[in-house]
Amino acid sequence: MTSDIERKLKYGNDTVKLATYNAITNKTLTDASKLPNIGDFMWYISDIFTMGVQYGGRVEMCVKLTDGTFWDNSTQPLSFNYTAFAVYAKARGVKIEDYDA
Repeated sequence: MTSDIERKLKYGNDTVKLATYNAITNKTLTDASKLPNIGDFMWYISDIFTMGVQYGGRVEMCVKLTDGTFWDNSTQPLSFNYTAFAVYAKARGVKIEDYDA
């Protein structure tokens, strides 16, 4: 999932970048020039995973990673559910506003 996010943010056009960012953060940003730098955004993504495990959500994270909540393995390439990822991040208290170099 993380490599898919990073690839879209590095190489996608503005529409792809905005759609990916907005789906993951549950925001409605419309100007790609306002996107945070990729490094900050990837720290945010990383913290969603680590904080979920670090603060007692290890089992919940494992379930979501294996039960199809975050991705659909019936499609090739995999189809990731970034909206579910955003819901999980919010529940864990990880906010994009905290990641700005």
